[in-house]
Amino acid sequence: MTTQILDKYQTKIVNYNQPPRSVVLTKAAAGSGKTTTIIHKAQKMVQDGFNPEQIILCTFSKNSSIDFSHKYKKLYPKQIQQPQITTLHRLAYTWLKKYFPEFRNYKIIMSNYRIIKEVVRGMGLLDPDVLDEKHHNKYIMDLQLHIEAFQLNNISSPYELDSTTNTNIFEVVKDPSGLFDLDEFYEVLEAVIEYKHQHEKITFTDMIFECYHQLLMNPEILEQTQGLFSALFLDEAQDSNTLILDFVKLLVQTHKTIKLTLVYDPVQTIYGFMYANTKGLEQFEKGSILKEVKHFPLLMNYRSDAKIVQASNVLRTLAGEEKSVPFLGNKREDAITFKSIFLNLNEGAEVVNTINDLLLEYDYKDIAIIVKANKIMKQIV
Repeated sequence: MTTQILDKYQTKIVNYNQPPRSVVLTKAAAGSGKTTTIIHKAQKMVQDGFNPEQIILCTFSKNSSIDFSHKYKKLYPKQIQQPQITTLHRLAYTWLKKYFPEFRNYKIIMSNYRIIKEVVRGMGLLDPDVLDEKHHNKYIMDLQLHIEAFQLNNISSPYELDSTTNTNIFEVVKDPSGLFDLDEFYEVLEAVIEYKHQHEKITFTDMIFECYHQLLMNPEILEQTQGLFSALFLDEAQDSNTLILDFVKLLVQTHKTIKLTLVYDPVQTIYGFMYANTKGLEQFEKGSILKEVKHFPLLMNYRSDAKIVQASNVLRTLAGEEKSVPFLGNKREDAITFKSIFLNLNEGAEVVNTINDLLLEYDYKDIAIIVKANKIMKQIV
């Protein structure tokens, strides 16, 4: 497969001769073929003499990495060695075990809940005289939420105020319980971290959090890790939280030959509940991290017909983003109606009215409802 089959937006990215210590920012609209473009770009670098082992393609999930790898093999079956296709979590975990012996026997756990429960019980914070039994679970869940926010926002201390918002950890977290104060939270946080180190446990968030701080404190090892790659691709960057962005920043800011590519679309952010920080990408856009910056949009939509793209473009325009371009080969004639609802309370009523209109021609079993949030579904029901 050659770049001749790519559209004009994709071709510009693939053929761009990216200089060292630079970043390519690719805003990729939905269905614009970003996976194909990233693969062709990486392969072009290999054809130009890049060692595949020096190219890292970071996807958002393990399943995405598998899909990337399969598609790479399909597009370039004769390429014996692929670039490294992984997630940032796996990359950080690998480096932790390779460069920091104390982490080599750590076992992955899915959450901090059981550890927090054991820690606070040992501290006497679950004593019935201190906290009512019915509040135990909420207390532990809220502590877990705060600890996760502490790490994902990469806050060095719970007493630290964010320089831009002048808020601390309790104002960062949505709906804090009010069951504990900063001093108590810090005490629990330190105890939980110590417990995990003693028992050699690590969460997925810990992988990047620990790796970031270990590399930050050991610049000679940071330089060794930088020698493992010269090109880094980060897919779905719009869903990166502050911790991930700080980790990428640490890896590339002092890298002597790095070629960084960030692929993202702000209007496709779905991880707000995990503190996705789309504004954090501005430091890359403005050249604060790497001074050489190049912007390449991917606008052709291969997934949807023109009417869907048209409806999507209304939202993209409202969000201040460039409009997608429909691929002319998609010529379904399904009717699409786009309605602007300015009050959330009216949204459920509008859906109900639409359903009632449809029932004049269809049965209930023929109608599907897809909503973005549970609160909208509750309005409908």
